[in-house]
Amino acid sequence: AGFAVLAAAASVLAAFALLLRGQARDDARLATARKLAASAQASLELDPELSILLGIEAAETTRRHDGTVLREAEQALHDALAASRVLTAVPGVGRTTGIGHVAHFAPDGASFVAADADSHTASLRDAGTGMRLATLEGHSGQVLAVGFSPKGDVVSTGAADGTARLWSAETGELLHTLRAHDGAVLATTFDAAAGRVATLGTDRAVRVWDVRDGRKLQELVGVHRRTNAQEAWAEGVAFVGDNRIAVSPWARGNPVSPVVAQIFDLSSGAKLGVVEDLSGEAGAREIAVSPDGTLLAASHGDIRPDLQLYRLPGGELLDVVEAHTGGVLDIEFSRDGSALATAGVDGVARVWETRNDKFRELLALRGNTNPLMTVSFSEDATRLVTVGQISQEARVWDVSPAGRGEVLTLPGPQSGPVHPDIAFTPDGLRLVASSGVAGTVRVWNAETGAQLLVIDGHARAEAPERGVIGIDVSPDGSRIATAGADGSARVYDAESGEELLAVRGRHCSGERGCAVRRAVFSPDGARIATTGSDATVRIMAADTGRELRVLRGHDPIGVGTYPVEWSADGKRLFAFGPSGAFIWDAESGRRLARTAPSPGPGGAATWSPDGTQILTEGGDGPLVWGAATGRSVRTVEAGAPVEDVEFSRDGTRLAITTVDASMSTRVWDWPGDVELLKLTDGAKRVAFSPDGKLLAGVRSEPTPYVHVWALDVDRLLEIARRRVTRSLTDAECRQYLQGRCP
Repeated sequence: AGFAVLAAAASVLAAFALLLRGQARDDARLATARKLAASAQASLELDPELSILLGIEAAETTRRHDGTVLREAEQALHDALAASRVLTAVPGVGRTTGIGHVAHFAPDGASFVAADADSHTASLRDAGTGMRLATLEGHSGQVLAVGFSPKGDVVSTGAADGTARLWSAETGELLHTLRAHDGAVLATTFDAAAGRVATLGTDRAVRVWDVRDGRKLQELVGVHRRTNAQEAWAEGVAFVGDNRIAVSPWARGNPVSPVVAQIFDLSSGAKLGVVEDLSGEAGAREIAVSPDGTLLAASHGDIRPDLQLYRLPGGELLDVVEAHTGGVLDIEFSRDGSALATAGVDGVARVWETRNDKFRELLALRGNTNPLMTVSFSEDATRLVTVGQISQEARVWDVSPAGRGEVLTLPGPQSGPVHPDIAFTPDGLRLVASSGVAGTVRVWNAETGAQLLVIDGHARAEAPERGVIGIDVSPDGSRIATAGADGSARVYDAESGEELLAVRGRHCSGERGCAVRRAVFSPDGARIATTGSDATVRIMAADTGRELRVLRGHDPIGVGTYPVEWSADGKRLFAFGPSGAFIWDAESGRRLARTAPSPGPGGAATWSPDGTQILTEGGDGPLVWGAATGRSVRTVEAGAPVEDVEFSRDGTRLAITTVDASMSTRVWDWPGDVELLKLTDGAKRVAFSPDGKLLAGVRSEPTPYVHVWALDVDRLLEIARRRVTRSLTDAECRQYLQGRCP
């Protein structure tokens, strides 16, 4: 018996030891996942693509074991996807010596031309995949410079063999060989009309050629001092309008020249003017001129980190910024002149707005650990190609204002301060949102982003404001109701876009105008409740527009009434405005409850999932009120003023948009009051898909967009894996995974 007791005790101890070992392994696994997620967050400013890779590892560390993903890992993936803009990475591009403009986008953004690093060739590359479309063979020396005609039909190459060559962009066929310079060709630059190409060579000359027949049109001799291809960084030549050309006379060594650029007449070759740095030490290496010829930007290589902006033709200095740590190696204006891209010694590419004669940084593209020597915009300035000097890798980046998003990024509304709206259809297959010109609504396939409908009834209205403020889809998905700043509520067929009903002028209120803020279907689809400038709620028949009831009580101040929402059973209705929330019996119109006035403009409110509470905007997060009494219950402590509040259909999650400095969209657990997710590129209005796997957001300011985010972690990981252009390096695996790469 004693032996049996001892054996049983030993078994218990062994089982307990196994349990402890299992718990220790689980704890270690969680610690590893948290550490990887923290490393992903720490890498966001340096290398967002590394952040994605580390976020994937953080998620998979626990997911492979028990199917769960830590909140920290999910947050890191969302943040990394928002920060990363690289689309394609193409190795084998560049020069083996010196620095120059060795890649250039085609106007349509579908391809780019690039110098091949290890041969005497250049290549046409697919911008989406990096695949080689054609090889441009014929030079007997390394290709040092490339260009793409603004018309997209011709590409240019300049090489160490002294020739420049013009090629068909469609076939790669050689069109002309230009015996351009006694020495290397350092630049091949097209004019805006695509009829001329300028070459700059180490013989200190600039020559201009006819693209059509290869005939030399003009030569400017002794106008610069770039005599060594290994030292003569950047192109230093740019067309100015129709009949002028700017040349930077840079030379290595001291004294540094105060001349930024000399301007020459292309007909006569006469010097027309000089742009000078009044400090007396320009040392300008690279120049770029806006397409309209009115602005000249200059950079100084590794001499100075300054980026300068001058007015032409007078040469007035307009702005100076410190653009990059270590200096600027290449610069290029966008085709419309509204933006400038810069390539830095620090491995960063930046995009600057140039409106109002000032530089304003729009984007910083990080991830290169070596100097960038080339930047080039696509024609619409939504993509940028860069080339790393040491890595000899070309990268294509998304530089559109709204970015790539996650599941979808779609055109946002151009309605300025007029708030937009967004909704999924009940089956989750379509997305409806304010989009494009003020007053326009678009319908997309929610999976592919394919545009299905454009509804522009409000846009065609004769009114000073036309933005669509409210959107709702009938419970059966057959109709779309819209509320507009033009003073109308409208109903459309959701399949054809046909206007079924338009009701105007019911919410007019003197100086506050006639705007309709919301138009919302009842649960049975038979009625529509509207709110507007006059602070009333009006209920009408959804098929005829006949007014059934007017609910009053809100003070006619501010925006009037804004949100209106039916209870799930359709028996109650609430509306919210600056004077608070009012709850009515929908059938009799009897007022059931009222909350205290709103601390904000009165723009956000919703029912709780069980219908016992309502949530309204608050200064530190949504305020929760008892629906039966109107009394305050609590505050969801989001720590920021609220713009919108929306529940998922299953009632387990609450989406909040904020108006603090972060402009974030947040997802909270309900009713546990735990913040699950914070999306930094925040929206004005949001909507969950019916299955809760997607969150869609829309905003009109400061950057219009419609974004769709992935809330399903499997979908999120799929997007993350598809987004990266590389794997972890051996060194990164040793640093972050403490071992060899899997």
